[in-house]
Amino acid sequence: MSNNTVPFIINGQECNAHSTFDVVSPATGEKTHQGGIATEADAIAAVNAAAKAFASWRNVLSKDRREILLRAAKILIERQAELATYMIDEIGSSQQYANQSIVKSAELIKDVAGRICSLQGDFPACGSPDLSAMVTKVPYGVIFAIAPWLVVPYPSCLA
Repeated sequence: MSNNTVPFIINGQECNAHSTFDVVSPATGEKTHQGGIATEADAIAAVNAAAKAFASWRNVLSKDRREILLRAAKILIERQAELATYMIDEIGSSQQYANQSIVKSAELIKDVAGRICSLQGDFPACGSPDLSAMVTKVPYGVIFAIAPWLVVPYPSCLA
Protein backbone atom coordinates (compact mmCIF):
# COMPACT_ATOMS: atom_id res chain seq x y z
CA MET A 1 0.00 0.00 0.00
CA SER A 2 1.35 3.40 -0.97
CA ASN A 3 0.50 6.84 0.30
CA ASN A 4 2.16 8.47 -2.70
CA THR A 5 0.03 10.96 -4.58
CA VAL A 6 0.61 11.23 -8.29
CA PRO A 7 1.02 14.96 -9.01
CA PHE A 8 -0.35 16.92 -11.93
CA ILE A 9 2.28 18.20 -14.34
CA ILE A 10 1.40 21.74 -15.41
CA ASN A 11 3.89 23.87 -17.32
CA GLY A 12 6.59 21.28 -16.62
CA GLN A 13 6.12 21.57 -12.85
CA GLU A 14 4.67 19.06 -10.40
CA CYS A 15 1.48 20.40 -8.81
CA ASN A 16 -0.20 18.72 -5.86
CA ALA A 17 -3.95 18.37 -5.86
CA HIS A 18 -5.96 19.84 -3.01
CA SER A 19 -8.11 16.72 -2.94
CA THR A 20 -7.26 13.08 -3.69
CA PHE A 21 -8.79 9.63 -4.03
CA ASP A 22 -7.37 6.16 -3.45
CA VAL A 23 -6.40 4.14 -6.51
CA VAL A 24 -7.12 0.50 -5.78
CA SER A 25 -5.74 -2.27 -7.97
CA PRO A 26 -8.51 -4.45 -9.38
CA ALA A 27 -5.89 -7.20 -9.67
CA THR A 28 -5.01 -7.28 -5.96
CA GLY A 29 -7.59 -5.13 -4.17
CA GLU A 30 -4.70 -3.19 -2.62
CA LYS A 31 -4.33 0.58 -2.67
CA THR A 32 -1.53 1.45 -5.11
CA HIS A 33 -1.40 5.23 -4.69
CA GLN A 34 -3.56 8.33 -4.55
CA GLY A 35 -4.80 10.24 -7.57
CA GLY A 36 -5.43 13.95 -7.62
CA ILE A 37 -8.85 15.45 -8.22
CA ALA A 38 -8.44 18.39 -10.58
CA THR A 39 -10.35 21.59 -9.99
CA GLU A 40 -11.58 24.02 -12.60
CA ALA A 41 -8.57 26.22 -11.74
CA ASP A 42 -6.22 23.26 -12.36
CA ALA A 43 -7.82 22.68 -15.77
CA ILE A 44 -7.55 26.36 -16.70
CA ALA A 45 -3.89 26.44 -15.60
CA ALA A 46 -3.15 23.37 -17.73
CA VAL A 47 -4.88 24.83 -20.81
CA ASN A 48 -3.07 28.16 -20.36
CA ALA A 49 0.30 26.40 -20.03
CA ALA A 50 -0.43 24.32 -23.13
CA ALA A 51 -1.45 27.41 -25.09
CA LYS A 52 1.79 29.13 -24.09
CA ALA A 53 3.83 26.08 -25.13
CA PHE A 54 1.90 25.83 -28.41
CA ALA A 55 3.14 29.24 -29.48
CA SER A 56 6.67 27.84 -29.79
CA TRP A 57 5.70 24.24 -30.71
CA ARG A 58 3.95 25.33 -33.90
CA ASN A 59 7.29 26.78 -35.08
CA VAL A 60 9.32 23.63 -34.40
CA LEU A 61 10.69 22.24 -37.64
CA SER A 62 9.12 19.03 -38.92
CA LYS A 63 12.40 17.12 -38.64
CA ASP A 64 12.70 18.15 -34.98
CA ARG A 65 9.12 17.11 -34.23
CA ARG A 66 9.88 13.76 -35.82
CA GLU A 67 12.92 13.31 -33.57
CA ILE A 68 10.89 14.21 -30.46
CA LEU A 69 8.28 11.59 -31.32
CA LEU A 70 10.91 8.97 -32.09
CA ARG A 71 12.53 9.62 -28.69
CA ALA A 72 9.11 9.25 -27.03
CA ALA A 73 8.59 5.86 -28.73
CA LYS A 74 12.06 4.76 -27.64
CA ILE A 75 11.33 5.76 -24.03
CA LEU A 76 8.10 3.74 -24.05
CA ILE A 77 9.99 0.63 -25.10
CA GLU A 78 12.89 1.28 -22.68
CA ARG A 79 10.43 1.65 -19.79
CA GLN A 80 8.08 -1.13 -20.95
CA ALA A 81 8.47 -3.28 -17.81
CA GLU A 82 7.79 -0.33 -15.51
CA LEU A 83 4.82 0.92 -17.55
CA ALA A 84 3.33 -2.57 -17.76
CA THR A 85 3.46 -2.80 -13.96
CA TYR A 86 1.45 0.42 -13.73
CA MET A 87 -1.17 -0.92 -16.12
CA ILE A 88 -1.45 -4.17 -14.19
CA ASP A 89 -1.76 -2.34 -10.86
CA GLU A 90 -4.12 0.40 -11.99
CA ILE A 91 -6.50 -1.33 -14.38
CA GLY A 92 -6.01 -5.03 -13.69
CA SER A 93 -4.44 -5.58 -17.08
CA SER A 94 -2.81 -8.88 -17.92
CA GLN A 95 0.95 -8.81 -18.53
CA GLN A 96 0.39 -9.75 -22.17
CA TYR A 97 -2.18 -6.99 -22.78
CA ALA A 98 0.01 -4.38 -21.07
CA ASN A 99 3.06 -5.33 -23.16
CA GLN A 100 1.04 -5.39 -26.39
CA SER A 101 -0.46 -1.97 -25.61
CA ILE A 102 2.94 -0.41 -24.96
CA VAL A 103 4.51 -1.90 -28.09
CA LYS A 104 1.52 -0.86 -30.23
CA SER A 105 1.62 2.67 -28.78
CA ALA A 106 5.31 2.97 -29.64
CA GLU A 107 4.61 1.68 -33.18
CA LEU A 108 1.82 4.24 -33.66
CA ILE A 109 4.05 7.08 -32.45
CA LYS A 110 6.78 5.98 -34.86
CA ASP A 111 4.24 5.83 -37.68
CA VAL A 112 3.14 9.41 -36.99
CA ALA A 113 6.79 10.50 -36.73
CA GLY A 114 7.45 9.02 -40.16
CA ARG A 115 4.62 11.01 -41.72
CA ILE A 116 5.58 14.39 -40.30
CA CYS A 117 8.20 15.33 -42.88
CA SER A 118 6.22 14.36 -45.95
CA LEU A 119 4.66 17.27 -47.78
CA GLN A 120 0.93 17.01 -47.38
CA GLY A 121 -1.81 19.17 -48.69
CA ASP A 122 -4.46 19.60 -51.31
CA PHE A 123 -4.19 21.48 -54.57
CA PRO A 124 -7.71 22.72 -55.25
CA ALA A 125 -8.75 23.78 -58.72
CA CYS A 126 -8.77 27.54 -59.13
CA GLY A 127 -11.05 29.64 -61.29
CA SER A 128 -8.20 30.92 -63.46
CA PRO A 129 -5.24 29.27 -65.19
CA ASP A 130 -3.05 32.05 -63.74
CA LEU A 131 -3.82 31.07 -60.14
CA SER A 132 -2.76 28.13 -58.02
CA ALA A 133 -3.36 27.23 -54.41
CA MET A 134 -2.21 24.70 -51.87
CA VAL A 135 -4.03 23.83 -48.64
CA THR A 136 -1.79 22.41 -45.92
CA LYS A 137 -2.42 21.09 -42.45
CA VAL A 138 -0.72 22.93 -39.61
CA PRO A 139 -0.98 22.61 -35.84
CA TYR A 140 -4.23 24.26 -34.82
CA GLY A 141 -4.01 24.70 -31.09
CA VAL A 142 -4.78 23.30 -27.68
CA ILE A 143 -7.58 20.79 -27.20
CA PHE A 144 -9.06 20.27 -23.74
CA ALA A 145 -10.71 16.90 -23.13
CA ILE A 146 -12.07 15.14 -20.07
CA ALA A 147 -11.92 11.34 -19.89
CA PRO A 148 -15.47 9.98 -19.81
CA TRP A 149 -15.13 7.60 -16.90
CA LEU A 150 -16.24 7.91 -13.33
CA VAL A 151 -13.85 7.12 -10.51
CA VAL A 152 -15.77 4.90 -8.13
CA PRO A 153 -14.06 2.34 -5.89
CA TYR A 154 -15.40 -0.99 -7.11
CA PRO A 155 -16.72 -2.41 -3.79
CA SER A 156 -18.72 0.75 -3.01
CA CYS A 157 -20.57 0.62 -6.32
CA LEU A 158 -22.09 -2.70 -5.23
CA ALA A 159 -23.48 -1.29 -1.98
